[in-house]
Formats: sequence, structure tokens, C-alpha cells
Amino acid sequence: MVVAFSVINMFGIGAGSYSYAQKYKFYVSSNNLRQKIEALERKSPNFKVLNDDYDIFDKNGNYHMYIYCPNENEFIHIFIQPEDNKDVASLFLVGFSKGKELGNWKNINIDFDRKENLFRKRKFVE
Repeated sequence: MVVAFSVINMFGIGAGSYSYAQKYKFYVSSNNLRQKIEALERKSPNFKVLNDDYDIFDKNGNYHMYIYCPNENEFIHIFIQPEDNKDVASLFLVGFSKGKELGNWKNINIDFDRKENLFRKRKFVE
């Protein structure tokens, strides 16, 4: 799977309500990308499935996922946006919420200082 990163979102250019989300472009279909993330979430010791009821499609066809990381005791909010080309999908890293309940979000590229922002994006990619 090939991925490209977008840094334009650091300037507030992004997907609708999530204008500061960090964009990653994958050269696979959005459905394939979602399946790979779900498989990783279920198999990796770094993630724990708490409640799939949070994962939903929005009115624009974007698939929102909330992944719980027990080591950090926080949720990661991402969403997958299908592209016009069916073999390309964009994944947006939106933000992080401490604890096992959704809320108290801190958004990437706006709510963290530069050092913490870079750290979180690097860790997310790894």
C-alpha cells in the first residue's frame, strides 16, 4: 500500500468541519483501507476495540473511526474519505481524547504545540 502525506492542512485547508485534520493519501479503495484499519485494530496489542457503535458513515460518505489505545488511555479519531478515483482514499487524522469516553477532544494541527503535534503525527504514522 502506497501512502502520500499532505501538509497543506497545517494551514487550515481540509475536509469541511475538520479543516485542521492531517491528510494521508492511500492508493487503495476506501473500503479496502477501512478493512485494513479494522484488521489492525483487532490484531494489534496497541489498540483495543471498545465499541464499534462509534464508527459511522457521515452524510458525505466519510467513514469515521474511533480507535482506543490502552497504553495512552486515549481515543484517536480518524476518518476515511473516498476519492473520485475508486483506487484512492484519503485518511484524515482528526484528534485525540483522553480516557475511555469520547469527549474532551484535542485536534491535531491546532490544539497541540509544534513539538507535541509533530510527535503525535510521527507516532500515528508508525
